[in-house]
Amino acid sequence: MMPELLGGDIILTVAKVPLIGDVHAALCVGGGWVVNAIPPLVEAVRLVDLNGRWYFSRLRGIGAIYRIDASEEERAAVAEYACRQVGKPYFLWSKRSDTTWYCTKLVWRSWLEGGGLDLAPDARIVFSRDLVE
Repeated sequence: MMPELLGGDIILTVAKVPLIGDVHAALCVGGGWVVNAIPPLVEAVRLVDLNGRWYFSRLRGIGAIYRIDASEEERAAVAEYACRQVGKPYFLWSKRSDTTWYCTKLVWRSWLEGGGLDLAPDARIVFSRDLVE
């Protein structure tokens, strides 16, 4: 049984889509919803019901859930930042821009802007391993 997810939790899944490798990252925003940027299925950041068929029909299930020690206020700010990115375009390899997103960059930047925590300070491109080291 899956634990209750909190806003700001990082969800790593085993992907079965081209271009993104073996691991996909999404950010829980609370209430069973995640903010997600995954190619080539979508061309923009989406808000997705984690319990829905869409999510798990494209991924092989949750591989890990990472919970960062943070206050409720910080978690809410992280989730709010991520939700404001919904509808913005997907583009791989652009860490510095805040106008286009890929999965791990979305998680990283949400924690940076919303929670003040840089999960990948030395990375030029953010990979899943950078988020959880």
